Amino acid sequence: MIKSPEARGKLEKLTPYTYGAPVVLLVCYDMNTVWKNPREHLLKDYNSGEQDAAIAAVNMMYAAEELGIHTLWARGFDAREVRMELGLPESVVPALILDMGYPVPDSRPHPIHFRRMPVEDMVTEL
Repeated sequence: MIKSPEARGKLEKLTPYTYGAPVVLLVCYDMNTVWKNPREHLLKDYNSGEQDAAIAAVNMMYAAEELGIHTLWARGFDAREVRMELGLPESVVPALILDMGYPVPDSRPHPIHFRRMPVEDMVTEL
């Protein structure tokens, strides 16, 4: 959890996507413990870290929403820079940040959130 003014300042120096949220969660995974698929041959260094972090983050978002806390998922940063600036171990990979806070009364989603693609543009039937 990125909460202290010092840690927030370090993160804000590396990404504009904290938007002044009072709490920012940095969701990471550890390369020493992440699952690696021994059957994977196409993607040479595949591991489940990004997927596991995404699943955890979505559950955090659902839990926060139940409490009336809004979240914003962001990935606009260089993971190596974040790791170095925050002093994380080399095996820890920052995957995303979740900005958290209570919405102001007149807040609205960005118009891009209402754009929808036809299912035919996303799904291929085999």
